[in-house]
Amino acid sequence: MIAAVAFALVVSVPAEGYQGMDLHSHSYCSDGLKTPEALVRQAKDAGLDFFAVTDHESVRCLDRAQKEADRQGIALIKGLEIGAEDNSVHIIVVGIDTSHPAIVRLGEKVAGDHIGRAKEWAVKLTMRGVPIDFRRDIAIPKLNFERKQEGRPSLGEEELAPMSDDDIAAQIQGAILRPDIAQALLARGHVSSIREAFDRYLSDESLNTFQSPSFREIIDIAHGAGGLAFLAHPHTIFKFRTFPRSYSGKEYPDFETLLRDMLDAGLDGIEHYKPGMGSYPADSARIESFLKSYQAQTPRDVLLSAGSDYHGYDQGGIGPRHLGGITYPESEARKVIKALKLDRR
Repeated sequence: MIAAVAFALVVSVPAEGYQGMDLHSHSYCSDGLKTPEALVRQAKDAGLDFFAVTDHESVRCLDRAQKEADRQGIALIKGLEIGAEDNSVHIIVVGIDTSHPAIVRLGEKVAGDHIGRAKEWAVKLTMRGVPIDFRRDIAIPKLNFERKQEGRPSLGEEELAPMSDDDIAAQIQGAILRPDIAQALLARGHVSSIREAFDRYLSDESLNTFQSPSFREIIDIAHGAGGLAFLAHPHTIFKFRTFPRSYSGKEYPDFETLLRDMLDAGLDGIEHYKPGMGSYPADSARIESFLKSYQAQTPRDVLLSAGSDYHGYDQGGIGPRHLGGITYPESEARKVIKALKLDRR
């Protein structure tokens, strides 16, 4: 199947019109809505040839996704999305061996960190006069949401009563992330939309003491596990982060200096093709200008990936609505397919 798809891509796809790849999506094992099986079926229906499930710091659902991909006849690329530094830099890792010890250790560590951060945010928000409770407002709704997606009944008070907060968290398949806290704020009536939750509270860096691995560590883990590392949604860094910023003890005056260091550290590429990016030509032009300058100074080729960052819903203006449908130059797609060793003719 993979060889046939890769061959068809090389010989018949219009040079500027390939739409068969999406290397960034989320199931309910992080902050998406859908089971991995439903996500893969949707990818098949969308006409994708190559598709990656990249849950946040979690590979729990990838075996389930692989079984469904085998049934559907679609090439699944195993991956995950990892927050680096202060979690403001996200790296997509794809084509990995999910049993690699470094990937397993990373998943175990960060899953615990996410729970600790959610508890900390609940306490800090409550102290600021915005009361939410980790157990009642975050953990139980997350668990019961997952059960609903699986076609299982919600757990009632009688079943939940003997369970500790950690017992409940242990049953949750996915990571507890900022969208879960945003949903808690919305359910408690503290905000009128998910967008407002992010704007008023969840973008407040003073609330976030979470320290992720360095970008160098994540790149090394990706390569050690046989995969590639791409900077996810780079425009969110230079549009929504103030510079200078300090990462791993070094101060970066601007986005371009950070990206240069990441590429020099082995970053394989950038998630450059995304839904709706045509509406923001200045963002694309900024990245392309940097890449032209960078590649004039170094012989290495920087890969450009296509990713929708699909979650299964529109987060009040955060994130795209559709899986796939990204117009992608065939020449760039071919480079990524070769780097991922998917063309085995």
